[in-house]
Amino acid sequence: MPLQSVYLNGGFVGVTKSYRSENALTAMSFVASSTGTNTPNVTIPASAQAGDVAIIVDNEDTAGTLSAPSGWTLIRSDSVFSNITGTTYYRILQAGDAGTTVTSTDGTTTNHFMLCAVFRPNAGTITGVTINDSAGLATTGNPGTQTLSMSAETARPIIGFFAMGQRGSNNNALNVTDTPDGFSVIICDDESGRDVIELYYILYNEGDTPANVTGDIGDSGSQFMQSFYFTFSSTPSYILNSGIFNLQAVIEGLSV
Repeated sequence: MPLQSVYLNGGFVGVTKSYRSENALTAMSFVASSTGTNTPNVTIPASAQAGDVAIIVDNEDTAGTLSAPSGWTLIRSDSVFSNITGTTYYRILQAGDAGTTVTSTDGTTTNHFMLCAVFRPNAGTITGVTINDSAGLATTGNPGTQTLSMSAETARPIIGFFAMGQRGSNNNALNVTDTPDGFSVIICDDESGRDVIELYYILYNEGDTPANVTGDIGDSGSQFMQSFYFTFSSTPSYILNSGIFNLQAVIEGLSV
């Protein structure tokens, strides 16, 4: 309901009426990315803001799955022998996070690669992220295909992901034989310029129609592939609009 207050100004009596308009989350957009090579660290891009959603892909030559760093939520971790472990995790960023360093729960430096990507809501405040249709595999051979099933999803916005990684000590680049249709890609290279992480993403905002999409990596040594998509819970933001109206007009019902 409108908020009203009466004021006096040189004998004139008026009414201030304020209205709240609601802005709900309807879209997400890509902001920035950063990478780390032969390090267990990655820096959150300086252009990130509180309320953005950041995702990290952690690729290293190690044995066993990993947990997420403190304050981050694990998406999944896939490992094969001591050859490669691929781990993904996300965080709804807070004030002061931009420009800070995130450290993997495994401190190995050699053949350890990190990628961070940041996405921003157009309105409202994101209060939760739901991980949907999660699948993953780490293997010394061909991981085959993965299909991300989003066509039946009614929520908007959606961010779909394929996270792919190549073992650094293989000295090979990723061999993506089936690039996900319509997806953009963010790449982390090793010291020789070979792709060791590729993060594919697609945004479906209000009014968009999502599709089922397949990704595939060929057999080029130890590698991992993960697929999943995000949906969001949020609270709307409000804009306060105020105006001053003649009190007599308000009383006579002639006001807006």
